Amino acid sequence: SQPAVIGGRLFVGSRSGLVYSLDAKTACIHWTYQADGPVKNSVLIGVATVGSARQLVAYFGDLGGNAYAVNAQDGHLLWRKRVDDHPAARIMGSFQLIGNQLIVPVTSLESTLVAKADATCCTFRGSVVSYDASSGEQRWKRYTIDQEPAKVGENANGADIYGPAGATVWTAPTFDAKKRLLYIGTSENSVNPPTTTSDAVLAVNVDTSDVVWTYQGLSGDAWNMSCGTEDKVNCP
Repeated sequence: SQPAVIGGRLFVGSRSGLVYSLDAKTACIHWTYQADGPVKNSVLIGVATVGSARQLVAYFGDLGGNAYAVNAQDGHLLWRKRVDDHPAARIMGSFQLIGNQLIVPVTSLESTLVAKADATCCTFRGSVVSYDASSGEQRWKRYTIDQEPAKVGENANGADIYGPAGATVWTAPTFDAKKRLLYIGTSENSVNPPTTTSDAVLAVNVDTSDVVWTYQGLSGDAWNMSCGTEDKVNCP
């Protein structure tokens, strides 16, 4: 992940799941924290009130779909949250800290996993989740697809197919402080039917989680890794 530098320290994640706080001049290790999966997003440093004390906090996520808050001075865990119950949930995009709201983008590897002929396709929807930056309590969760996945048919092997799904969020949201809007980029649908919020930008009110507007760059885009296999049984 791209490193963050503040107060003479350099914070960076790694594929092993170790997050490092290094001396920015000498590379001496101040502390490490072992996450449950690879950390590919940048560490976000912010200030939050934890208990009765103001603390400098390091926020990051892993490829197990977990969000972490650790004390930036000594690396001890303050809180940890699983951002989605789906087993394929992942965190790749960096977070945003807006006041005491921590904004976490959520993506998935489901479109890769369904390359297996016996896999069930597809039930994951991208989302952005707002947490209380101090306690880790969830404030709201905005899915990029409003409809919950339901059975839409069967594949050539007779297995059920579910949809709509996909429109995952791989990148960091951008915040418009004047309009109080989050701008969120989404990926393709992983299954038919395609939605109007895939390959799109969503403007979400950070205080209410309401979608204010959407812009779709490419419509009708449904694809997953099954399309690159010989049998293509789960390819939309």
